[in-house]
Amino acid sequence: MDKPQLYVIAGPNGAGKSVLSKWLVNANIDVFDGDLLQKELSLKYKAIPWEQIQHLAAREFEKRWSDALEKHEDFAYETNFTFPSSIDLPLAFQKQGYEINMFYMGIGSIAESIRRVALRVEKGGHDVDTGSIELNFNGGITHVHHHFAKFDRFLFIDNSIISTPRIVLYAELGKIKSKSPTLPRWMTTYFAKLLST
Repeated sequence: MDKPQLYVIAGPNGAGKSVLSKWLVNANIDVFDGDLLQKELSLKYKAIPWEQIQHLAAREFEKRWSDALEKHEDFAYETNFTFPSSIDLPLAFQKQGYEINMFYMGIGSIAESIRRVALRVEKGGHDVDTGSIELNFNGGITHVHHHFAKFDRFLFIDNSIISTPRIVLYAELGKIKSKSPTLPRWMTTYFAKLLST
């Protein structure tokens, strides 16, 4: 019997995680998008403070992943992978017999991340403050470096050109299996150390 799968869709703000989730993951798997849920909750409960909206979304996320883990069903979620604790959930799934897969969506710079969030807001999407954008951009890079080898499969996906993603590197347990002959600048700039593994 095939092992159940956890799919972690990571990357900075504006990298295209939400738009590309369904492209990345089997169509019958519901991808948990915390940002989208928070937006829906804030529209539904307009009188509730933002901190409480975040708490409600976090509770729903815990319920969803707990249910999947209990039933040994495939699960997918989006994250910036910003903090040291970001690896805890993938490792919990792995401990229960799951294969864990990371799709890291990359773009060129913090400035590009800020620009894309601004474009998203113009179209009615959710906003993110500049400080959080910078934290998420840098934190994600740091923790990918720390935990790259823990994932059964790791795919770096270049989304420098909006809506034209391409896989530029594929690795298994930290060992590179294939990479594009034309790597994007963000890959060679931010992940140079990983390219020699």
